[in-house]
Amino acid sequence: MTSQRVLIVDDDQRNLKTLAASLVDLPIEILEASSGPQALRMLEERDPDLILLDVMMPGMDGYEVLEKIRGSEVHREIPVILVTALDDRESLLSGFTAGADDFITKPFSRWELRLRVRSILRLNRYRRLADARTERDRVSQLASDREKLYRELIENAGVIVQSVAPNGKILFANQGWLDAFGFTECELPDLDMLGLVHPDSLDCYRKILAASFSPDLGSQEIEATFLGKDGRSIKLEGAVVGQKSRDGGVVASLALLRDVTEAAEMRARVARAHQMEQVGRLTAGLAHDFGNILQVISMSVPPAPTSGEGESKWLGFIRDAVEDGAALVADLMGVSRSAAIQPEWVDAEECVSLAFDTVTRLLPGSISVHRKISCDNAIMRVDSTALRRVLLNLSTNARDAMKGYGDLFLEACVKSGPETGMAPMQIEISVRDTGPGMSTEDLARAFEPFFTTKEEGEGTGLGLASARGLVEQHDGQIWASSEPSGGLQVTIALPAARA
Repeated sequence: MTSQRVLIVDDDQRNLKTLAASLVDLPIEILEASSGPQALRMLEERDPDLILLDVMMPGMDGYEVLEKIRGSEVHREIPVILVTALDDRESLLSGFTAGADDFITKPFSRWELRLRVRSILRLNRYRRLADARTERDRVSQLASDREKLYRELIENAGVIVQSVAPNGKILFANQGWLDAFGFTECELPDLDMLGLVHPDSLDCYRKILAASFSPDLGSQEIEATFLGKDGRSIKLEGAVVGQKSRDGGVVASLALLRDVTEAAEMRARVARAHQMEQVGRLTAGLAHDFGNILQVISMSVPPAPTSGEGESKWLGFIRDAVEDGAALVADLMGVSRSAAIQPEWVDAEECVSLAFDTVTRLLPGSISVHRKISCDNAIMRVDSTALRRVLLNLSTNARDAMKGYGDLFLEACVKSGPETGMAPMQIEISVRDTGPGMSTEDLARAFEPFFTTKEEGEGTGLGLASARGLVEQHDGQIWASSEPSGGLQVTIALPAARA
């Protein structure tokens, strides 16, 4: 323990030595001053724990020295014992008024002096400990308040904040990060940031992460795709900077990011819509011109004989080719949303049943068709021929996906109220196969014109695009889903009403 200091101030050297000798065997350091100004200078240099101050001194007496001590911001709390031969009531009051903590009158008892010095030193030590504890508590509270403020700013700033170690370990992530990625705070210790980066962005992120630990490099811009807990893609952009310790070393990579997934998807949708508009115009023109050519060819081919008379096999080939061309024109018209349809209110159960009959008839016997229709007392506004064409397209795709063997599930039901996102009531018709299904990437492009997962030359890529065009001409919706275990389901929803 550091010795406490006692400053003795007296202009009489004999009194100085007597006071010092009385305290010599105590665990203290004794300082001596022979005048008021010297004592004040020593205060700045040594900061004593107690002052024994003589009252009657020439020049600057004890009362004046005491007033200057009590007027100091730094030394005002140092305890002072006045040493004086004056024992009248007025002198005592003057001393206490000036700020004295105690009095020792001359001649003094060595035992009394030591007792008072030890008592006041003990109290002063307790006071200083209490002051130090109070200061520590104050600093700790300030630090806690500052940390709370920073955390609130981080949590409510509307940005995603993450701190990552050199090995990719996540050291900190704010609530915005947790919400974006779908994790809970208790899952953070087990997460590796490198495992949450989309493969397309992994090389770029590795370089930025490594560069952020260079002490001479400032912030870096980042735009990358990450993976949420559920596997969905998250597009983030922002800045990455090295997080420095007190000694200046970089200890973590700090990133301030914002989620631009929706904005990126919106830009992609706008671009896709523009592309679809251009494709629609092109396919409409092609369908019109190609249809005219087929019309001329069709009119030039004699009708098929009704009797047993034979006809040239080439004429039969031409007639089949014209029919195939007409089907292609119909698909092109569907893609461009310019097909000539005539919707009318029909009995939903009957219309769907007839369409399912057509599909079942045209599928090979190696495919087992399972039907389920629950559309009692419902009507829908639809072009029955267009509906059959849509279901044939979907069923043909399912047949090809299953290589001609498997189970096909045709289902139709009524949806109403909160179940529908489009109309108060609708008919949902689904076609589900047991084929290999589609990847997430292929599903995102499934309804694009000319996109196909078939081998080159095996498909035009118009089936789903045409189905989408025809459904949307009916103010309906169409979507596809695929299970990890396999199988693709395409569902269409058409506005309906109670019969």
